Amino acid sequence: MSTHRILVVDGGPHLVDAVRLAMDDQHPCEVVQLAQDGQLREVVDGDGPWDAIVAGPTQGSQPALRRLADVCEARPDVGLLVTVDGPEPTDLDEFGPTWPDELVRLPVAIGALRAAIAGTIRAAHSRRSRVWPSPPREPRGHRAMMYAVSGPTGGSGKTTLAINLAYLLSERGAGRVVLVDLDLQFGEVAPALRLRPTQTIHHVLFDELGQPHDIDHAAEALPTSLYEAPGGFSVLPAPRDPAWDAIRPEHLTMLFEVLQTQADIVVLDTPAGLGETTLTALDHADHVVAVTQIDLPGVTSLQSFLRTLDQLGYNPNDRTVVLNKELAGTGLCGADLIEVIGPFRASVPFDPDVTRALNSGLPVCAAEPDAEVTIAIVNALAPMLPAAHSTRRDRKGGWLRSRRGRPRERCNVPRGSGRRKVARRSRTG
Repeated sequence: MSTHRILVVDGGPHLVDAVRLAMDDQHPCEVVQLAQDGQLREVVDGDGPWDAIVAGPTQGSQPALRRLADVCEARPDVGLLVTVDGPEPTDLDEFGPTWPDELVRLPVAIGALRAAIAGTIRAAHSRRSRVWPSPPREPRGHRAMMYAVSGPTGGSGKTTLAINLAYLLSERGAGRVVLVDLDLQFGEVAPALRLRPTQTIHHVLFDELGQPHDIDHAAEALPTSLYEAPGGFSVLPAPRDPAWDAIRPEHLTMLFEVLQTQADIVVLDTPAGLGETTLTALDHADHVVAVTQIDLPGVTSLQSFLRTLDQLGYNPNDRTVVLNKELAGTGLCGADLIEVIGPFRASVPFDPDVTRALNSGLPVCAAEPDAEVTIAIVNALAPMLPAAHSTRRDRKGGWLRSRRGRPRERCNVPRGSGRRKVARRSRTG
């Protein structure tokens, strides 16, 4: 998480202490005090960059305000918050057109001071993007393929299939593969792979003050929020806080656009059901993997799920149906279900190897490459996989394991051509 830098210009200790208290752990900041304003311009230019200047009431004289106004005029990328004791001084007219971003009358509550500082920083960042625009992004001719793994109910093994799909794609040389955990409340991808992320999807979409990123800032934030998983694919984790509810479809649409220019394959692990997050993912996916467990409630829900997708206009030819956790002796098997849901790609047996692999932080296709369940998963996901090639093993025959919880650097992998962008479909009818 980046750290804001705030310069407090004031002779006393109270304002700088209040600023440090206001910008707590939720708003990490470096707060520096300048007791004398005579060197203000030199400090701003020589010791920057600074996000904001907080001027104390000792700066209310006309010469001090003139120096602040000069800095504002010369450095519009730095925000200015002026605090005053009592009535607003008439000398603030000294600022002319370069009026302070925020004016705070002391004493002030900590929450109000925090909000004023946040507003000052936002105003400065807005000016900075106009004065020093971001460098142009790479040409948008490349578009990554996107696969959405979805299903009507939880507990079907959807996340397991998404992890193994990402692993197989990466291991078979599909390029740079990114697995995105879109279960924004209780994402399981990072725990399943024993990752310890400090950055998540919301760090890509929002700044430290909770303001949405534009597409350029999201593109800059993405590489530091990707974590390497076994097999060489990257993971963009779900938020750590289940209460995070600020991510809307328009934010995800921007995220997908960024991912499509920085990856070759994107795998989306969606939450169960057909909520806004899942529908947004399906709208942008080139192919959908629909998963359910083999029991009567699960299959019945899958039947409704597929029928709804048809009614919403999603192409059945861009869909793979996988029946998961088939167990002998339960009264249902894959072959019995064709009359209910129609053709499906494969059924995957229930196998404790899957749980053992996840408990060790590995996809089962990596931990048990010759197991029956691995063969079934490869068969189920075959429409999305490139031809198999020799796998990488260490000297003991085990699968290579990468370091945990370390953000990947940006990789310039040669990018293949993708299919045209799927138009957003109407959800009526």
